Amino acid sequence: MTEMLSQEEVDALLNAVQKGDVTNEEKVEEAVARKKVEPYDFHKPHLISNEQLRGLQIIHDSFAKGLQSNLSGLLRSQFEVKLVAIDQLLYSEFILSLYNPTFLTVVKAPPLPGNALIEMNLGIIMVVIDRLMGGAGVTVPEPRELTAIELVIVRQVVRATMEELSLAWASTSDNLAFEVESHDFNPEFLRLAPPEASVLSITLDWRIGESAGVINLCYPFSFIKGLLPKLSAETLATRQIRDQSDIERDRMMQNMLGAPLVLHAVLGHSVLPASQVTSLNVGDIICLDNRADASVDLVIEGKRCYRAEVGQRRGKMAIRLLAPVPREYA
Repeated sequence: MTEMLSQEEVDALLNAVQKGDVTNEEKVEEAVARKKVEPYDFHKPHLISNEQLRGLQIIHDSFAKGLQSNLSGLLRSQFEVKLVAIDQLLYSEFILSLYNPTFLTVVKAPPLPGNALIEMNLGIIMVVIDRLMGGAGVTVPEPRELTAIELVIVRQVVRATMEELSLAWASTSDNLAFEVESHDFNPEFLRLAPPEASVLSITLDWRIGESAGVINLCYPFSFIKGLLPKLSAETLATRQIRDQSDIERDRMMQNMLGAPLVLHAVLGHSVLPASQVTSLNVGDIICLDNRADASVDLVIEGKRCYRAEVGQRRGKMAIRLLAPVPREYA
């Protein structure tokens, strides 16, 4: 808006002009110097503040790191994901910027209204599929639509993307979970929003070996409007540090659950001199320090963990846990 002059300033300026102290040209130059004019396109309003923009950057940096870790484990190969750009543009401009064909995933996140869109280049998708099938990650000269079998395979990547996107946005809402609505390959057929609607475009670069591609996320402003007030960079950073430690702990526990452990049921002990051990023969009886009807120790990886009783189940030797061994006696 133009800066308004007070009546005293107007009178002083008129008097100066009448006296010849200030010319009209000087007045214009002074007004231009005092007020910097910046162009504004009403067709592309800036609906995101700088603070909210920094919050979005924190969220998608976290998403990129999580997706990189997740896909590296899934593909058994070094996988790099990096945030490249965050732009505000029209939905029609976003659609025109996409390849055709390309791999499109329409997602929802109740209770947010409407849908968002994730686009992945088919070139890198083919490399991922080849890796998942045990290949070396061969690129295809011309991308094409996926077959039904290829679509089933690539859903592992989509599932990982949904998990990491939900975790990244969890810093704004505890119950927010992204889910797959549908898949498509032709962006011209999608009607996610009106052509003139403003959308937020997030671009990430992802690389596997010598192959590279991009992931484009499209959020209509109607989709994320309710989350914008929560996009404080300071609040997000504090909460994500806490959430990240919880996530890492949960991931570590999940990885440990698949580790094989050696269990022994110790019936008892006996101390024999070496001379007696060397003279043992088949059929000899060794007395242990434990009664036959007493409980035994369950040892896990060399550490006493439980007291148990010995029995049979379905024709096999078995033990039933009775109680954990206190730490001071383990």
